[in-house]
Amino acid sequence: METALTGTIRHHRLAPKSAVPTRTIVAGVSENTLGRARRRGFLHGGGVDLGLTRFAVSSVIELATRRVEIAGIMAEPDSAWVVQCGRQVTDAVDGFLIGKHFVLNDRDPLFSKAFRETLAAAGVQTVRLPPRSPNLNAFAERFVRTIQESCLDRLILIGEASLRRAIREFVAHYHGERNHQGLQNQLIIDPGAHRRDGTIACRERLGGLLKYYHRPAA
Repeated sequence: METALTGTIRHHRLAPKSAVPTRTIVAGVSENTLGRARRRGFLHGGGVDLGLTRFAVSSVIELATRRVEIAGIMAEPDSAWVVQCGRQVTDAVDGFLIGKHFVLNDRDPLFSKAFRETLAAAGVQTVRLPPRSPNLNAFAERFVRTIQESCLDRLILIGEASLRRAIREFVAHYHGERNHQGLQNQLIIDPGAHRRDGTIACRERLGGLLKYYHRPAA
């Protein structure tokens, strides 16, 4: 059966330093969590505003399973970069779109004719959504909102490396540690053995910003 996927590109701004107090930006996060995040290089509480750098993040989500693939992250994106993202997700060995037939995308001009031809060469048809119709791209829009509100909006990212790490850690959390209502509150990636007794452990990511409570395997 054919599986439809959704592709989207969103932008996130990085500030090397910020004059805004950290607790104002990440209200609701404990000081203990802030301290751990600072030590891992994700927060900066003072200094002089040196301006913002805008990064584009290209993601693809599989509608049936909610699995997400980050196809690329780049400052000053152009259509050539999006074409390269297309090549990556259609790679014949380990591309995310192997066995898939459709990709839905909005009308961002970065989704060029060359991008559509790249996917078509791999047997994937692109479906361009009508203008101003985010409701038709609801799964991708929801993932973007989730990563923004649960992760990126709570961090002051001080460089591309910290952005990449934050996204990588969140995607791992999203797949294997976060229950999804649309999947009957199951995890996207099942960890396997489930224990109903024993000590409860807490796995933390990004200095305690993302937490997962579980019973470790015996």
